[in-house]
Amino acid sequence: MTYVDLLMRHHAWAVERLLDTAALVAPDQLASEELSHGSLLATLRHVADVDQSWGRAAQGTPIIEVEQLDAELADLQSLRTFWLAEVVDLVAFAASLTHDDLEREVQPPWKRRPYQLWQVLLHIGNHRAEHGNQIGWWLTSLGHSPGDMGFMAFVDRQRPAS
Repeated sequence: MTYVDLLMRHHAWAVERLLDTAALVAPDQLASEELSHGSLLATLRHVADVDQSWGRAAQGTPIIEVEQLDAELADLQSLRTFWLAEVVDLVAFAASLTHDDLEREVQPPWKRRPYQLWQVLLHIGNHRAEHGNQIGWWLTSLGHSPGDMGFMAFVDRQRPAS
């Protein structure tokens, strides 16, 4: 196991917690324009877009344009189905990597320079953490906290009970 394997498993766990908690809010609260990318739904969709675009660039698979995602992921259920499939792919991809693989260069088509694979995967996890904190705060203000989504909370949940 590499450190990015653990990072992507934490990422998938946190994404699912966000989506589970978002499902508890009323539709008008999903549409409220209070967050960095507009509504709660739009901000979740933004994070999913970064997962798929950077994740697919890392895997060398075709990237879905943001306009297509916006049209196809217009509700929480379609976003959930899409995003969870993307994070399953990210987790499987990360689990397949060796330490040498992590040094490989990735050239996203929208960037001028390449990045090392470990940098791309770290970006995915950090990006979700940044927006996940904002989303978590907003969900908590609506009476639906996703709880502690930190890395150590994830690690503690992976340990057998003593």
